[in-house]
Amino acid sequence: GEALATMEQVPAVFDALLDGTQDYTIDSRGDIGSRVREAAMECLERLVWASAESPAAGTLLTPDLVARVAQALAQQAMEKIDRTRGLAGEILARLCGGQRKDAHGGSNFVPHVPRRAEVAAILGPAEELHWQVPRESFPRLVQLLRFDEYRDAVLTGLVVSVGGLTESLVKASSACLLSHLASYTPAELEQFALALVGVFKRHALDDRVTVPLLTMVDLLFCTCVLEPLLGVEPVTSQLLALTRAEMKKTQNVKKLRAGVEVLCGLMLAAGEVRRKALSSLMLYICHRFPRVRKFTAEQFYVGLMTVDGQIDPGTIEQVHEILTETLWDGDLTAARVERNKICDLLGVAKPKVTAAGAAAAAGPKKKETDDLDSYRDLVDRAMGGY
Repeated sequence: GEALATMEQVPAVFDALLDGTQDYTIDSRGDIGSRVREAAMECLERLVWASAESPAAGTLLTPDLVARVAQALAQQAMEKIDRTRGLAGEILARLCGGQRKDAHGGSNFVPHVPRRAEVAAILGPAEELHWQVPRESFPRLVQLLRFDEYRDAVLTGLVVSVGGLTESLVKASSACLLSHLASYTPAELEQFALALVGVFKRHALDDRVTVPLLTMVDLLFCTCVLEPLLGVEPVTSQLLALTRAEMKKTQNVKKLRAGVEVLCGLMLAAGEVRRKALSSLMLYICHRFPRVRKFTAEQFYVGLMTVDGQIDPGTIEQVHEILTETLWDGDLTAARVERNKICDLLGVAKPKVTAAGAAAAAGPKKKETDDLDSYRDLVDRAMGGY
């Protein structure tokens, strides 16, 4: 039939569809971005096969372009929405295995798919398993972490699943990740950690990725997966800097809690990283949000129990006593007094109280009112729509 696009236009169409696979728009109608991602992936599959059958296949399907398509599919195949994940897994398996979705003939080979034979062997035929079911798809897809060409894309999708809210998905993805990493050598583990840092950098201040990523890092600390890397400064220092940057000035309590957990894990790191992690914890134990103060104190108490040999046991006992006897979600000024005692015991510099911090300790400013103020406010709000 008549061509719908010229050869010159095809690269721009590919770019637009690849951009569509990264649409995470949420509005009053819900997660409309997922529908865009699914439509983009379906169109990409058709366009890839059409290009493969074209006489200009060698020009249209460059190694870089095909790699970008495969990576986009690998990322979506690891993410949290079952329907989207299932579609991405099926398409990736078909592209790697040379399986067309339609019944008629034509090319059964897409050139330049990264690690095509190895990925096809891991994934198997597209119809072989239920791609929407995490316990079936994740054990296969997580193996792509070993390939340089797929590692970043797989990690970007995986962190959203491991640090997500759906219990069944979190359990399945976490179990697969931990089982996979158990076979890593220290060198492979460092490579994995640096890739995770890279994802953190690329998505800095994007709560959709960084909040679950912090949760995932905490999981890796709690399960001792990252223990061999506590002395590897390029990993720990970057994790610390990125975590502190995420927490700075945010009002997202979930992010603050996840960041505190990571800071507690970094207390086990060597030298300057441990000192800076302690300093940050002393800042958040007197955060202006009472529940953040209380949570930080609880996590700090538990974290100190794991610091073997780095802090004098007698000092830890005194700090534990202060932590348990102080009402951290009570008066902020009183909490600062106790926090400063902990700083002295640990040899950590006391955080400086800023003007905003002083205002938070003083509490909300009271204005002069009379008995009619509350009634006037009620009437004003009731009449506001007329």
